[in-house]
Amino acid sequence: MEGSIYFLLVWIMWIVATFFMRKNNPIRTKLSIYILLSIILVPYEFQWGGVHISVELLFILLISFYYVGNIKWNSIIYVIVCSFFTMIAYITIELTSIIDPVWLFLPKMWLRVGILLLFVVLIQKVIFKQILTYIIGNVLGEVVFHLILRKYGMYNEEIGNLMFLDSLMLGVFSLLSFYYIKCFLIKMEQYVLHIEKQKQKNI
Repeated sequence: MEGSIYFLLVWIMWIVATFFMRKNNPIRTKLSIYILLSIILVPYEFQWGGVHISVELLFILLISFYYVGNIKWNSIIYVIVCSFFTMIAYITIELTSIIDPVWLFLPKMWLRVGILLLFVVLIQKVIFKQILTYIIGNVLGEVVFHLILRKYGMYNEEIGNLMFLDSLMLGVFSLLSFYYIKCFLIKMEQYVLHIEKQKQKNI
């Protein structure tokens, strides 16, 4: 069912942000509000020039641009460039799946998420910038892809539909999961090294 992955992962993130993050964490309240607003805005859309656009899509894009504007100017340029190439990758995958669907050895959504995640992880090293690059690249890719198809009269679905939100949230959740798993493994490694040092001192 379209949207099931999105709502499941969003609710998990809201529960984690609300009940498990430290109360003195400055992003805790903002994150909870953003997630709740995202859930509320999902059913709404508006029409502009005959194109149906999800309000949720614009909300996510505006929030992403807001946080891009808060980083250093040289990092802003790099995030924009990386987002542009992520957008190109998104459009290429979508167009290729229409022109030559034989190469889709996995469901398109999962394959697209996997390719774009690998691409983003290779070009960005910081988790915050990885998420921004992934979101902005996917959202702009979705918009441009639909406009290309609409120009040729091939497609007229809502831009930012539930299927797109599923793939977007799956990618964001995967990035966060990989990051926290990596942090956990690093702490475990440090703990093991500390135990080894203590054993060597006691010998």
